[in-house]
Amino acid sequence: MSSVKKSPQLHFNLSEPNFTILHCLGLAGLAMSLKQIEKQYPLPAQRPGKLNWCVDSRNIDLYWQGQDSLALDWLFKESFKIDQRGLISFTGLNPESMPLPTQIVNHQCLTNSSFLQHNKFFKSGGVASESITVDEIPIEVKYKRAVSYAHQNFAPKICDPQGNLYQEPIQIVSWLYPGAIVRHAAAEKSTKIEETVEQAIALLYAPVACIYYLVRSRIHNQKAQYAVVIPVITNLESYALQRLELNHLSYQELYVTGTGDAGLKSLYYLATSQTTDPNKIQKCKVIVYGTFTWSKQQKVRGDVKLIKSTVAVNHHYQLIHHLFPNRAVKPKKKVLLL
Repeated sequence: MSSVKKSPQLHFNLSEPNFTILHCLGLAGLAMSLKQIEKQYPLPAQRPGKLNWCVDSRNIDLYWQGQDSLALDWLFKESFKIDQRGLISFTGLNPESMPLPTQIVNHQCLTNSSFLQHNKFFKSGGVASESITVDEIPIEVKYKRAVSYAHQNFAPKICDPQGNLYQEPIQIVSWLYPGAIVRHAAAEKSTKIEETVEQAIALLYAPVACIYYLVRSRIHNQKAQYAVVIPVITNLESYALQRLELNHLSYQELYVTGTGDAGLKSLYYLATSQTTDPNKIQKCKVIVYGTFTWSKQQKVRGDVKLIKSTVAVNHHYQLIHHLFPNRAVKPKKKVLLL
């Protein structure tokens, strides 16, 4: 990145007092996206408004010339794409290096729960299927083909009709921050959630850095189906590298039994990554989604937990993971992962 002397149009800091762990993770997602975009467009002159940036372990600065909406709209569209199969493709995750099963699991979690479940924010082109092989057993996996999704067209939400960034806070909704909804129309003013433009952009990139799993559990009896893991990070650059290492998990390893398994598995993989970070990630928030009796029409949060780990806990998890690995079995009707 070239050295930039002038004041940035947008500045992000990991220590921002109003940031939640989801905001902080979103900054990592933004850092990951900028790094990959820079590989394709190495010079500011190749980007609208000569868009440029500086990223370090705790800060991100964005610079550009001219209309705000032009530079940001390009950035968002370059960050949030759809591949030829109709799968959501986050540039920050370097999708070219990601195995197809991992891409499908990420897509399923995003579109069947959490961020993009509602068809108001995700437009589908119908159901598609792909065949993958697990333990030499062919499995057909189905998913909803993406036509467009809300993240791609976010610039008009934070810019006025003249293309300038809003200076006042904007209202956010559930696709940007799961659970951020107006509780009752009569109490909209007191229950709506508003964020600054910087906070909203941080949330926009959170899905890039989250970790996704499919849930299969005899205890939960298929009510819980998807898990979203939100690590508590302290270093943007280190986590960006650690998250990319998780791209290569096998399809079997992307199955968990619930919140504890999802959290401990993520913390174990992050702790044993090739990235040398003295501040290892030791905590994460896990949200499990599924179909429950009080909401059969959509996937809702069934469990939310903060999971903590230590060196000893990681060691014990490693032993259990080694002795009892996930495996595919083939009963009469369909393939199951246990």
